Amino acid sequence: ILAEVTFRGIVQTRMQSVLSIWPTVFIIGVVNVLAHRWGPELLLNWLGLFVTLAGWTYLRWLCQSLWPPLILHAVTNFLVALGLYTNGPLVHAELANGVVLAVGITGLAGLLIAALLARNIRPAH
Repeated sequence: ILAEVTFRGIVQTRMQSVLSIWPTVFIIGVVNVLAHRWGPELLLNWLGLFVTLAGWTYLRWLCQSLWPPLILHAVTNFLVALGLYTNGPLVHAELANGVVLAVGITGLAGLLIAALLARNIRPAH
């Protein structure tokens, strides 16, 4: 809750008053990634983390509400914790090429579907 209120609540609201949406999304995404605890797993996953956090920043702007990214953040944290509890750590280097390809295709398909669904959405002012 504190991260969402800080980054997408206070900081994003202030930045949007002086910058357009894309510089705001980029800067908040970078600063938010840098604010996470760094370790070997984050070094391997920084780009995915950045895309996720930047996406939540854009979602906050699109919906003009803190609730959607707050809920997604909570659900994501729960699913990661559940996955670690049930399966242990995920070692990306041990994944088969087909799995990596399937994950990439799924992500791109999700991005395409989200872009198509959101193309006519205008943020409330």
